[in-house]
Amino acid sequence: MSWYKSLLYPKTIAVIGASTREGSIGHQLVKSILENGYNGEIYPVNPKYTSILGLKCYKNIKEIPQQIDLAIISIPAKHTPNIIREAAGKLKTAIVISAGFSEAGNKNLEEQLVKTAKENNIRILGPNCAGIISKPASLHASFEPKIYEGNVAFITQSGALGGAVLPVLHRERIGLSHFISIGNMADLAPEDFIPYLAKDKNVKAIALYIEGFKNARKLFTEIKRATKKKPVIVLKAGRTETGMQAAISHTASLTTSHKIAKAAMKQAKAVIANHEKEMINIIKAITKQKKKFKDIIIITNSGGPSVILTDLLEEADIKVRETPPNIREALKPLTGISTARNPIDLTATAGYKEYLKTIKTVDKTDSLIVAICIPPKFKPAMEFAKAVIDAKPKNPILCLVEGENTQEARETLEIEGYPTYRTTRDIADAIIALYVLCKNTEID
Repeated sequence: MSWYKSLLYPKTIAVIGASTREGSIGHQLVKSILENGYNGEIYPVNPKYTSILGLKCYKNIKEIPQQIDLAIISIPAKHTPNIIREAAGKLKTAIVISAGFSEAGNKNLEEQLVKTAKENNIRILGPNCAGIISKPASLHASFEPKIYEGNVAFITQSGALGGAVLPVLHRERIGLSHFISIGNMADLAPEDFIPYLAKDKNVKAIALYIEGFKNARKLFTEIKRATKKKPVIVLKAGRTETGMQAAISHTASLTTSHKIAKAAMKQAKAVIANHEKEMINIIKAITKQKKKFKDIIIITNSGGPSVILTDLLEEADIKVRETPPNIREALKPLTGISTARNPIDLTATAGYKEYLKTIKTVDKTDSLIVAICIPPKFKPAMEFAKAVIDAKPKNPILCLVEGENTQEARETLEIEGYPTYRTTRDIADAIIALYVLCKNTEID
């Protein structure tokens, strides 16, 4: 079994530093693994206890009666090298949750941890990390919030950023296949995971939050290889001098010029996000994309947002072309239509019938459909949601829904697999990312 499978698809797990004390990380880790349906063997390890949450507790890893794929370690940093040494011949991979290594100035302790692990053929994730979530393995080896199962692997150098992003993904019904908190990257780094994730059948896209690099050249090479198979989204922090210094103090990782890093990532054909909200917008669009497209057609009941969106897209060198003549002709009989040129303005009186017919007609082209609904009080947003769902578009469709009493419409569309956005900036981020992927065009 490769280290990748041992780490993300383990059959046996030891939790070192497991505890009966509620509120402690050692207790929460065991509880999370049990509550999320993991069906492998779980072995709590702590000499203070005989059992934890109904599981037999072992004094040390040597007492466990079989080989261990994964150990999750949450003990004081100074004891971790000894634990790894004790696990020689017994353990394949370890997640070191513990902090207090190079990020706290204890570089020698981190080097000792890695040296001990290498001598004993054990791969290390962390230290100073928030663990992993592997939905295909029903494994929640982390103290981060629950997530829906999906097909995006999210690797983050900041556990806290994961804690901020995961609830948003959950609220917007965006699923992940894996959440991987890499911490200080003392051993394993994003460039080690990417080749495996690119081949993993449970992964459709890879998202990275990076502050610094362990091996920048290798990372860019692996991203370039991966983008031939699936999208890679990169959010690189430390764009300014002050931000770079903050990144160094956070995880003690190496940094490089943001301009150089961005140029390398663009050359590798990664989709670049500038902040976490943009990354979420992009993930949402990519995970629910049905197929590639040639053009973009905007359908709206409100002129203002469609004009702003058109500006944002054209400023990004994405041309919003006129709808084909045959489509304009087909839409002429539609009552209340103002213009079918693109954006197609149905005016504020548009309801279920108008949206349904327009979406079905436009779906005959090879286009990304952008459906905007800012409902007036006399037109319930659910009419729009039902029209989108009943049209059953074959083309990818993104929906901008905002205004009073629109929550139900957004939730209904999300449940049915149609991504929704609340601002023109958010939906523009998503469209630009999809355009980069479909057109293979580099856009700032």
